[in-house]
Amino acid sequence: MSVLLTDPFLVERCNTASSVDQQYMSRALLLAEGGSGWVNPNPLVGCVIVQHGEVIGEGFHSAYGEDHAEVEALKNAKIKGNDVRGATMYVTLEPCVHTGKTPACAPVVAESGVERVVIGLQDPFDAVNGKGIEMLQYAGIDVEVGVMQDVAEYQNRIFIQWVKKVQPFVTVKVAVSADNMITREIGTTTQISAEESMQYTHALRHRHDAIMVGASTIKTDNPFLTVRYGENPHHPVPVIIDGGLSVTQQDHVFERSVGYICTRDDIDPKKISVFSRGIIVLTFPAVNRKIDLSKVFPMLAIHGFPSVLIEGGSDVLTQVLEQDLAHEWIIVRSSETFNTGQAFVSDPDLFYDKYKLQESVKSGTDTIERYTRRLAK
Repeated sequence: MSVLLTDPFLVERCNTASSVDQQYMSRALLLAEGGSGWVNPNPLVGCVIVQHGEVIGEGFHSAYGEDHAEVEALKNAKIKGNDVRGATMYVTLEPCVHTGKTPACAPVVAESGVERVVIGLQDPFDAVNGKGIEMLQYAGIDVEVGVMQDVAEYQNRIFIQWVKKVQPFVTVKVAVSADNMITREIGTTTQISAEESMQYTHALRHRHDAIMVGASTIKTDNPFLTVRYGENPHHPVPVIIDGGLSVTQQDHVFERSVGYICTRDDIDPKKISVFSRGIIVLTFPAVNRKIDLSKVFPMLAIHGFPSVLIEGGSDVLTQVLEQDLAHEWIIVRSSETFNTGQAFVSDPDLFYDKYKLQESVKSGTDTIERYTRRLAK
């Protein structure tokens, strides 16, 4: 699996699999990673078919509108000349019963001849939510649900948030020194992350639908905010928080002529009119001349964004922290101490009060840390 596509935290969790069912489910979970960035707003799903202790077919949902994982695995088995009758199917998410971009997969599985289906997670989507399990059981198939459920839930946390609340899953990613600094000097740019961590950062971009930064980041770094690793990656749509509407269409971020700018509702309409049709300017009421970010995410949901990655700067991250707007924070921590410079938020102690470390992995000379709210909303 490509470095770009595989979540290192998911790999760590899959490496703890002990039972035979867990090991095959782990394989299915890792396969599902192949659809990251391309299946949105659909879930990531992987499938492995096992007969007499041998994998005879496998597949994953590769892109929105393409065949689902179960269908891909059954096709794969057939291409290899393998008979699935009496086999066990491991699938990370309950087979669906509704027709969308593709036909329902539960009927296909029910008619395939497999004897047992092991499911990681029951689908929380109302149109499915147990109905696929019932269909399989009605067909006489032995169904087991909940094998490595916590890992399946983690893998599809964006999808779960979207179908339950129709709100974007918000991830913050920030690279810091060992003492929580993002720059050595305020107003300058400091390269912090090791090469391995840069690849992970771009993998996060690939997975998300939108990427958000403040206008100060555009002015200081003039970034492209695209994915620069991997083959044919998925580029998130830029969302710029710019109360004064100071960015221009000549900035690198708008090189693809797509994106959103969130600005104040008292901005002169003539300043807005200069942007091309592909760049959408959204206006919001301001408090002390700053946009209330809590109003931005519901609007991004209306515009169809299931996930948002926030990469800075400090003012944006501070407001996100103070208003509890992020579901998880990814901190790429260097081993180097700066002693001076700008902290990633105005009050790092507040961050550690509100968020707890869930897991961490080594990344070259860095450590990648994942934090979630101490008191989940």
